[in-house]
Amino acid sequence: IRPLKQFRIRAQRGEIEFDLPTGIEGLQVVPRALPPPIAEIESEVDAEVKGTLGQLQNKLAGAQRVGICVTDITRKCHEAEILKVLTRVLQRMKLGPDKVSIVVAQGLHRNMTDEEKAARYGASITSVYKVFDHDAFQGVVSLGTIAGSFSIQINKVLAKCDAVISTGVVELHQYAGYSGGTKTVGIGCAGA
Repeated sequence: IRPLKQFRIRAQRGEIEFDLPTGIEGLQVVPRALPPPIAEIESEVDAEVKGTLGQLQNKLAGAQRVGICVTDITRKCHEAEILKVLTRVLQRMKLGPDKVSIVVAQGLHRNMTDEEKAARYGASITSVYKVFDHDAFQGVVSLGTIAGSFSIQINKVLAKCDAVISTGVVELHQYAGYSGGTKTVGIGCAGA
């Protein structure tokens, strides 16, 4: 941490330089260096899934329908590599394309085009698996109410599944605390 009068920050399109007004002093906090990026993402995902394979098999034992919630284009996630590994594992568990539905957890964001889906999830996935856009207004069913009248609504495709797998990244979210994990389903595939 160091006091500064002149700042230079990285922005989406280069750097921005600015001076602080007279009488205002700022501090710049310089974070530690990030670890190097993962070189082979699919191999890393494969190793992680293998590490939890026993748990995954136990959770999916007896499942006839499985839903996979994936993030939309507003998140930076290596969905294609994740889906390659997950679908390969599910197929070995006799859960092929006829028993697996992929739902785009877009919350209130716009639908993705078919081209965007093929680029994000991989054409080898989108040409074989059903990929559904979540509709927070008409594509949900109620799981009941809480506090007297607040309806808990979830995507109607997921409601028919015996098990749901969520992908995504954990990052700060302006309304929900953090993205990823439960939020992918509980907000990304919930009613408006």
